[in-house]
Amino acid sequence: MDPYTAEVLGMVGQKLNGTQPPDDWNNAAQGQRQIGSTIKPLLYTTALSTGLRQDHREEDRPVSFPCPVGCKDGVYEPQNFEGATTYRNMTIREALDRSLNLVTVRLADRIGLETLFAKIRQLGIPPNDGTGLAAALGAVETTPIKMAAAYAPFVNGGGYRAPRYITRVTNARGAVLYDAANDPLRPVRVWTPQIAYLGLNLIEGWSMT
Repeated sequence: MDPYTAEVLGMVGQKLNGTQPPDDWNNAAQGQRQIGSTIKPLLYTTALSTGLRQDHREEDRPVSFPCPVGCKDGVYEPQNFEGATTYRNMTIREALDRSLNLVTVRLADRIGLETLFAKIRQLGIPPNDGTGLAAALGAVETTPIKMAAAYAPFVNGGGYRAPRYITRVTNARGAVLYDAANDPLRPVRVWTPQIAYLGLNLIEGWSMT
């Protein structure tokens, strides 16, 4: 996807072989999947937009939250990958670099789920109904194309555009019925240029302890 125009330049949807799924199915544009840790840069950048800094610290240690629906014993107890925990108070910059779930959930709780949900809605990724703090770890479904569109604002200075598939339509005589050049997509401002830069900088790495 061109991050400045939202034009979809290429994608691989599936191998078309006449079997299931049907030939008109495109996983890249239609296949809803949980997005997992790819939501973390969106959450961390949202946190920066609330005034937190890259050196803001959260605890990487076990934590539990009330969860009246769908959780064992009525509590939500996230864990880091393979249960590894540092038991350290660390910067969110380092936590994102290491993709630590415990810090991520604490950060989501600090800024509030509604703040996160409002932002990802702006980015074309509405949260699932009834999703709690697990959304901060990617319990949200969308397609690869929509996820690419959500990441484009990191590159283009903070403007979101929905994916665009058609650039030109002509009839059988060659007359132009539609030309995207005459219909520019105005971006929705989701980050300031400064916050978009800081978010991209987080993604690029370079941990601070």
